[in-house]
Parts: sequence; structure tokens; C-alpha cells
Amino acid sequence: APEDAPKVSFIDWEQAGPNVAAYDFGKFLVSWAVASEIDRRQLQVMVDDLCEGYAPEWSETSKCGLKQGILAMMPYVAALNFMSNVRHASTEEGDRWVNRGWQHYRVWKQYRGAWVAHPVPRPIDCA
Repeated sequence: APEDAPKVSFIDWEQAGPNVAAYDFGKFLVSWAVASEIDRRQLQVMVDDLCEGYAPEWSETSKCGLKQGILAMMPYVAALNFMSNVRHASTEEGDRWVNRGWQHYRVWKQYRGAWVAHPVPRPIDCA
């Protein structure tokens, strides 16, 4: 019977959920970093709060993984936004998109170490 046939799902939401959250939180932090300078302590507090609000019941090991995922998304998001800014700058007059592109490049440059394969000192405390 059709109802007994195996179901195909292109997205495993149970597995994708934390990855989508890490991307969304990374995007939020990039926007924040573009709007104002944030130092390591402020970033630590923000990542801790985002993680605790999203998954308060998770083990510390799992929370640490999410925190690392959030940080890893920051340079990825900044790079995507930079390319989007370049595209807009190519079709519009003025420096608005060029300036935004430079801001995203600055964030990418600041946080690109989160992309580097381990063993690299982790940029955030998981304790």
C-alpha cells in the first residue's frame, strides 16, 4: 500500500535544526558586528546567551558544538553578504554597497579563523 512505502525527506529537520540555528545566529552576529564593534568578551556573552536560549537542556558538549558552529558561520555569512554587496554595487550608483561590502569583508577577516580546521585554538570558551 502507498502509505507503507518508504518516505523520502530531502531535509532531515532533526539534524538540520541546529545547523540552521547556527547559520541564523551567525547571520545575526555578523549584522551586529557590521553595525558596531564587538570585542571578544561581548561576542562570548552573545554566543552563550543565544545557545542557552536555543538549547537550555543540551549537554555542555553539545552546547559547545553549537557555539563553535555559530562562530564558524560568521565568516561564511560575511563572505556571502560581501558577494551580494559586490553584485549590488555593480548595478547601482554611489558607494552604499561598496561600503557595506568593506564592512562584511572586515567581519570575514576578523572571524575567518573559525573556518580553519582543528587543532587550532578555539576562539570561544566552552566551559
